[in-house]
Amino acid sequence: RFGQRISIRKPRTVKASCIAQQLHRFRAAELNPYAGEMNDGDHINETESVGAVADAVVSVRVAADPGEVWAELCDARALQRWFWPTTFETVVESDPVVGGAWSIRSAPADMGVAGRYLVVDRPRFIRMSWVWDGEAEATTVTIALEPGGQASAASRDTVVTVRHSGHLSEAGRVNHEQGWHDCLARLVARYR
Repeated sequence: RFGQRISIRKPRTVKASCIAQQLHRFRAAELNPYAGEMNDGDHINETESVGAVADAVVSVRVAADPGEVWAELCDARALQRWFWPTTFETVVESDPVVGGAWSIRSAPADMGVAGRYLVVDRPRFIRMSWVWDGEAEATTVTIALEPGGQASAASRDTVVTVRHSGHLSEAGRVNHEQGWHDCLARLVARYR
């Protein structure tokens, strides 16, 4: 009716408890860069994150010790031998220090990706930004290395877990998950 005060409220689509959990998680990450990363017991369901798509997570076991695997991930010459197929003629630059730049490019495939190292804890953990050439979407990659063998000299395996987060779409997550499967399969093959 004319003259009647009308109150319009937007529907609440986000639970306050979910926001509080996310805020707690981000604060914990500031104090401890490993908080919330690679932890299967994390109580926050990634698919419930506010406005986010679930993370792409891929784990493999490499028949090498963490120091060797670290070099494969951070040394430019080592990384260019396996990250993409050899036909890509991959060119890698890597400065594995906090704030250091990294890039992986291929002229024949007409593609490249680059970013900065955000956390570097040799030989256990890497967090880096990730942006494909020509795209605006910036994501984050964390890589955890854990000794995966028995405590004997005969077993020196390393479990490599990659968590790629911050995707804007499910298709982006799926593409990165498949890409990490492919890349890490090449790393595993180097140590067979």
